[in-house]
Amino acid sequence: MIRQIIAVCSLVAGLVLPVPGAGARDYWVVPAGVDAADSGEGIAASPFRSVKAALRSGRLRGGDRLILRDGFHGELVLNGYKLGKRPDFDPPLVIRSENPRAARFSHIELVHLSGLTLENLAVWPDGPFPLEAPPPLVSTAGNASRVRLEGLDLRAGEDAPRTYMSWTKEDWTQTRRMHGAFLRGADNAMIDSRVVGVAFGIQAMGDRAEIIGNQVEGFSGDALRGIGDNSRFIGNHVENCVQVDGNHADGFQSWASKGDYNGRKVVTDLQILRNVILEWTGPPSHPLRCSLQGIGLFDGYYRRPVIRDNLVAVSAYHGISLYGGVDGQILSNTVVHISGQPASQPWIMLGDKKNGLTNARNRVEGNIAMAYKFVPGPLRANSVIKFPARDFVDPSHFDYQLRPDSSLRQVPGFSPGEWRQR
Repeated sequence: MIRQIIAVCSLVAGLVLPVPGAGARDYWVVPAGVDAADSGEGIAASPFRSVKAALRSGRLRGGDRLILRDGFHGELVLNGYKLGKRPDFDPPLVIRSENPRAARFSHIELVHLSGLTLENLAVWPDGPFPLEAPPPLVSTAGNASRVRLEGLDLRAGEDAPRTYMSWTKEDWTQTRRMHGAFLRGADNAMIDSRVVGVAFGIQAMGDRAEIIGNQVEGFSGDALRGIGDNSRFIGNHVENCVQVDGNHADGFQSWASKGDYNGRKVVTDLQILRNVILEWTGPPSHPLRCSLQGIGLFDGYYRRPVIRDNLVAVSAYHGISLYGGVDGQILSNTVVHISGQPASQPWIMLGDKKNGLTNARNRVEGNIAMAYKFVPGPLRANSVIKFPARDFVDPSHFDYQLRPDSSLRQVPGFSPGEWRQR
């Protein structure tokens, strides 16, 4: 019900799915324990017994599809150098489950390869187990590029969607501590996927990352992270963070890590559009409920960042905060306290870098927020929400559409966010 009320147009419906090109072929993989002779009609007479065996065969070409029959396929660890040569598929090789999320791996790790699309796969370990250094369920190394993950189901265990609200602190920090997706390398994407019951959700470290239409539900670290240039985070849905250690969780966090701006570190052309970040939708008295920060662009510089049409409903101070932004845009966002009650935070804030270097030429317009910090110029281009229940349809049930009689519609310069029009 919540997601129907605040659904975001994720752009996924407009994406063109890859199709085999001329001469492309379908190959099949039958999991261990399944008799190939009884594996069904319409497959090759001698299907592969693993994805790795298919790649080692040398028969696969760009545009081919490797179709996985239902069942558990173990771990998927692909290192291009160990496969005989570094695979570089153009168009991409597609590895997909025959039936949506019916082919499962315990985890996926991709190294030294390029041009791979993974579709409709499930990924979770066989059961709770202690880990000193929790691995990501899916990871791409810095030398893995043009990897597209679409329609994946990542969770800390098969029962995570049903049970994470009842996990103890020890479950979160010890027996079930996993990360979701950790994407290094350039031109990687995660599309229309779900991540449940993890520490950190989706981390995109490389340039030109596309993180679109995903759901991160139940997390103890940051839901989304992105530090690469020309990256886009669009139409993602985040909800329900827990506090189990000293980490201060963020719905989205970035920080500058590469030198470029007059010898200083910078992130360039980062876009954060039409995302929904809800601190908590579960029982109000839950003992592990966290105080979530919304969208934090810390430790800039950030050149030309765009933060537009997002809904942020949290209780921490930082609703949307941009530190060291240059020529940035913060437009048509809604930043409200998750309680639905009057409060002095969360706020929209422009901050300087820690070393005193200032932000410059940022537009902050058309927003609704509980407060604003260090936003220059008159606030008539934005709106301060003092009594959420008076202006929103039903904030206690996460319906942040403006009431027909809301005075916020008459604020000069106000431009409602796209998500509010749906």
